Order: sequence, then C-alpha cells, then structure tokens
Amino acid sequence: MKRKRMPIKWPEGARIAVTPCVAFETWPEDLGAAGSLQQENRRSHPKNAVTKKSLATMTDREFGERVGVFRMMEIFQKEGIQTTWFPTGITVQNYPDVIKEAVAQGHEIGTETWIHDYSYMKRRDREKKDLEKTVKVVKETVGEPPKGYLSTGVAPSADTVEIIAELGYSYWMDPQHEETPYTLKVKNKELTVLSYFQDLNDYSS
Repeated sequence: MKRKRMPIKWPEGARIAVTPCVAFETWPEDLGAAGSLQQENRRSHPKNAVTKKSLATMTDREFGERVGVFRMMEIFQKEGIQTTWFPTGITVQNYPDVIKEAVAQGHEIGTETWIHDYSYMKRRDREKKDLEKTVKVVKETVGEPPKGYLSTGVAPSADTVEIIAELGYSYWMDPQHEETPYTLKVKNKELTVLSYFQDLNDYSS
C-alpha cells in the first residue's frame, strides 16, 4: 500500500532540497590502536604487536585537516555551493581560522560532540559537559551558537536528543527513517529532524 504524503513547498519555489554536510573531525588518542572503537579503513595492529598504533590509520585521519578541507572550500567557492559543517568541538578550538573562513564563505556551522568519540559510551553528565564545551567554543569562534547536531558515527545515546534541545540546537540529523524534515517535540522544546543518509556518505561510498 502506497503511503500518501503531503507535498512540501520549499523556499523560493525550489523543486528539491539538498543538505550537503562537511564532517570536520578530530579523532581520539586510541585511533589506530587494537581495541579502539574508531572505524578504520585498514586492519588495526593485533593486541600483541610491538608497535601499538597503525601509522596508516592515524595519518589517514589527518588528511582532512591538513589538505582535504582546503580543497573542498575551493570547490565550494568556485561552484557557489553553501554547506553545513559539523566539526567536533576540539577541531573548532584547534582550527579557528578555518571555521571562521567557512562562515565568511557562507557556510553554516553545526557540530558533532567535543572529539570523535561515541555518545553511547558516555553517561548523561559527561555527554552534556562535552556538548556544553563544544557550544561554548563555537560561540567564541564565530559569534553565534551552532544550529544543527550530528552525532559522531551517527550514533547518539538515549540522552542525546534531550541534551541538544536543552542546549539550544534547532535541528538534529541522526534519525535515518525519513526523507523529508519533520518537527520533534522534546519536552517543552522543538527540534527539526533532517535525516542524514549514510548511503550518500563519501566515507562509505
């Protein structure tokens, strides 16, 4: 049975809405080590290896910060494409000039959490503290709070949605079950849900 959907009227008469996102991430110290939860392109060293961390994995994750992000900005500027960036908080702290330049070029700033770790491994107070730090550094860097939130690994905890609503985020991209935006009531606040589709993620394609 086909589900009937109400048509959406996009701003300025647009026929389609696309949400290009840039994940600008800094990874934790256990990246490339045996037992790390971080997803890798290559097999990590075994636990009994003399060298404990994979150089290939660590440097692979540094390419975006050193090279990739600047190439992307050049392409976006050349083609007139505006995007939303989802940096981790520590990335904003470490690369404030890049974030400021992104805003100057017309890009929107959302966030992930403080560093590329997973919210489902944290208790509520720790997750909230990390997000408070992230919101603070974004405000200090660009003069306004982040608008949207995307969990690292698209893997929120059971507390994530309430925390981001409390901290003033306006939209959330973790849910995977819709292709059009909708409003989610979270206690006395509202969030817009904009699904982030993994099958269109360049990492998995």
